[in-house]
This record gives sequence, C-alpha cells and structure tokens, in this order.
Amino acid sequence: ELEDRSQPGTFAPVLPGNPDGPTEMVVNISDTFQRWTNNVIKAGVHQVSVPPTMKGRTEGFCPERYSGIFFFKAHRDTSAGPLPHFVTEKRPAAYDEITALQYQQRMTKVLY
Repeated sequence: ELEDRSQPGTFAPVLPGNPDGPTEMVVNISDTFQRWTNNVIKAGVHQVSVPPTMKGRTEGFCPERYSGIFFFKAHRDTSAGPLPHFVTEKRPAAYDEITALQYQQRMTKVLY
C-alpha cells in the first residue's frame, strides 16, 4: 500500500493488474534520493497489508502474492547532500552536506 500524499496516514492498495495485460511496477524513492534532489522528488511511504478483500476477516488463508525487491545503497563515502543541479536561489539546500555513512549513522541513532 502506498501513502496518499494529500492525506498523510492514509494508504491506498496497489492492486494486481490483469494477468494478460501490461506488466506493472512500483518504485519507492528513498530518503537519500529525496536529499539528493533537495525535496524535488519525495521519498515514498509504504506498508504491507493483507489484500483489501481480506481486511476484517479473522480466518481463512491469504492468497499467494509475490514481490521482487532490489535495494540500491550509496557507498559510504558518497555525498548524501543535495546535488548542485537541485540547489538554486529559489530553492536553497534543504539538507546538510554529509556522507552516506554519516547519514545512515544519524538515522540509526534517531530510530534506536
């Protein structure tokens, strides 16, 4: 499920397409990517839930679902600050210049 940006905290299901139709793909943008683009492209918020037809049920089996996941991670020495192309006079840098390792350490400290 993907968060509806116009209604934070509200999630919409990502429903499977027609098996004979075109292939669909959902791409989640990371917090680091949001930093690189200086908030031009926002990180996605998602959650995994039971299929909409199963919500509220207390028994039965959930049908098989498949997800393919592939993560990219910036090298620890890579900048996690905004890329120069995304910093302008009208849109000053929203983030400090730190390495990907420093950013990960900061986020780990916040979470734990």
